[in-house]
Amino acid sequence: MRIDLAPFRVARQDGLERTQVFTLPAGPTPLGAGTDLHDVATVVAEVAGGPRGVRVGITANLDLRCPCARCLDDVPVALEVRYAEEWRLQGVRPAAGDPAGGADEDGWTVRRAIPRDDHLVEIDDGFWQNVALELPVKVLCAEGCRGLCPRCGANRNRSNCACRDEAVDPRLAALTDWRPESTR
Repeated sequence: MRIDLAPFRVARQDGLERTQVFTLPAGPTPLGAGTDLHDVATVVAEVAGGPRGVRVGITANLDLRCPCARCLDDVPVALEVRYAEEWRLQGVRPAAGDPAGGADEDGWTVRRAIPRDDHLVEIDDGFWQNVALELPVKVLCAEGCRGLCPRCGANRNRSNCACRDEAVDPRLAALTDWRPESTR
């Protein structure tokens, strides 16, 4: 996904607005093994500004399939991703008090300087980083997911296996009789 900054570099003043729409195909994502885009998604980039700099607002609704953290079944995860970046176009002296980089007052807007020769700016890395931030820490198919059997690998949600849970790790066997002072 590339945003064309050429019209903003040649604009005479701020106030120019453009919208670019990108289509993401269904399939694997750079988010990790098993995390796929289930359906085609649309990413909308609203760019506003002028020759001094631009503000880019990114919006996307994604229908992902992620593996359950316990049983590895596919789990549908719907995400709405929204973030913004401000880019100062180099070659123009920044206004007083305009930082070259860092966070905005709200702590969410990223400011960066774009070199004079760059007319097309890649936003793929920043987009997928923001998607990763929106993902739940632990994706579960259900709160009561029983996971996989540690011995045979059977999905305990679908069937009970014949494995017995009697084995205790010998390194932890001494802890079976231990009780904290508060429960004695």
